[in-house]
Amino acid sequence: MVTGILFSDISFFRNYLLRWDLAGYVNALHVIGAYLFALYLIVHLYMATLGRTAFSHTMAMITGYEEEPENLAEASAPLEAPLVSSELQKE
Repeated sequence: MVTGILFSDISFFRNYLLRWDLAGYVNALHVIGAYLFALYLIVHLYMATLGRTAFSHTMAMITGYEEEPENLAEASAPLEAPLVSSELQKE
């Protein structure tokens, strides 16, 4: 945010940015911050889909309620993936 503010009113900060040759550094910090924010957003959206179903954690955030498994074995058991190929089913 700070780098965006520095770039938004460039006429005010222009003298300082040019005097101390900071424009390149501010630009680099601004781009790095944008990439980190994009990475943060992507990782958190991915992590929200890691529930029992793709939207179970999202629905829990919206409704404030999450269905919990009956027993501990059911909670720790991974979901079984269906076999895709008929060749794999023959084996």
